[in-house]
Amino acid sequence: PVTVRVVLPAQAGFVLGWPLELAHAAGRPLAARGDVTFVYDLGPGPAGRGRAALQGGSSGDGAGRLRMLAVFSLPGGSGVLGLRRERYELVRLVRRVGARQRRRVELSVVQYGATRDRLRGIAESGDGWDVLHLSGHGGRGLFLLENADGSPDPVDTGELVGLLGPLRRRVRLAVVSACESGAATTAETLRWVGLEEQAARLEQESGPGGPADAGQAGGAAEGVVTGLARALAGELGCAVVAMRYPVTDEFATALTGDLYERLLGARDTLP
Repeated sequence: PVTVRVVLPAQAGFVLGWPLELAHAAGRPLAARGDVTFVYDLGPGPAGRGRAALQGGSSGDGAGRLRMLAVFSLPGGSGVLGLRRERYELVRLVRRVGARQRRRVELSVVQYGATRDRLRGIAESGDGWDVLHLSGHGGRGLFLLENADGSPDPVDTGELVGLLGPLRRRVRLAVVSACESGAATTAETLRWVGLEEQAARLEQESGPGGPADAGQAGGAAEGVVTGLARALAGELGCAVVAMRYPVTDEFATALTGDLYERLLGARDTLP
């Protein structure tokens, strides 16, 4: 097995959208081989966090304790997702790993009533979290939280990063189980397929603060909309696992289950 580390300066973040897995070698696409993985590095993060195994505990905070926050957001009328099963499998996995290895894994779950205020309050309270798991409906630079009445509350990238900002003092991994959470922006995508005129028109129509500007994270360059995963990696200074394409519930549940089993159970290191 081979891991290809793709190091990108800030101005080359658009490469995240290139399906490098479809490149051919010896007549076969790399994706068909099953043993080649691409890892994208958008720049150096805080020392010791980018490649750290999730051993738990940080300075002055209960040695060995690993804290995990899982947020499952499913507003009314937003379509059915298998979040209940995903939550069940995650809780069962954490209990199993804790019993098998006697690890101190503290899992807090937010489901039903995943509002901005609740998320902000949790992020600002306590000792912080080592792992953040976000699961729900998403899109390019967008994540659906809930209003107090259960209706959908679209939160763009900048707003979500602002809510989660207090986590940066401790978090080492964010997993975003939402369609296209690792995708690029609409205007960028249009340019990749050669539609320069349409991309320029989209940006002009939106203007600062307009639709195409939604999701812009603090520090983003000149009207460039930053995707959710890219913004979380940059603003929280942690590794991010996200979905570049639309995915099914079964895939998301299987992927995150295997990921956490390897990180928490086998204590593998995330590149």
